[in-house]
Amino acid sequence: MTTPPWARVERLGPDHDILAFQCGRVEIDAWLQSKARTNAHLISTYVCVDETGTVRAFFAVKYIIVSVEGYSNALRRGADRHGQSVAILLAFMGLDAALQGAGFGRAVLREALTVMEQVHQKVPVQLVVVDALDEQLIDFYSKAGFKRVSPSERRLLMPISAVVRSLEATRVK
Repeated sequence: MTTPPWARVERLGPDHDILAFQCGRVEIDAWLQSKARTNAHLISTYVCVDETGTVRAFFAVKYIIVSVEGYSNALRRGADRHGQSVAILLAFMGLDAALQGAGFGRAVLREALTVMEQVHQKVPVQLVVVDALDEQLIDFYSKAGFKRVSPSERRLLMPISAVVRSLEATRVK
């Protein structure tokens, strides 16, 4: 994979121009442009910006509680006695449409997982969750190590321990 076209990842702030951002999915662009700032008390949005400050990608994460009843032992590990686990939801993710198809989607996901790992160091969670919009995205997240909850759902999970191991393995290289 080539070097991503962004210089840094930072929390969305008032100076970031998000109105020009387009990933090609109307619902994702609309959320970023109209709700990311107003929902900042509920969801943390991060932007990947280049040297000029242009937003090239973004992702948004939030804490959730997930019922893990009936899941594998690996996914149930750390659940409370009611079968619930604290998780981080990858709520939104987008990559500038001009950059798509070059492997940068994996780089944005890695940035998101890195932030989630940092959050986990402060407030331990058991799982990372993503609700994929379609089958193509299910395939994308599955290749990254997420496991589909069931064939009839678009929810995918990954234990935070697997995220930590994956990131550590890539840092050693």
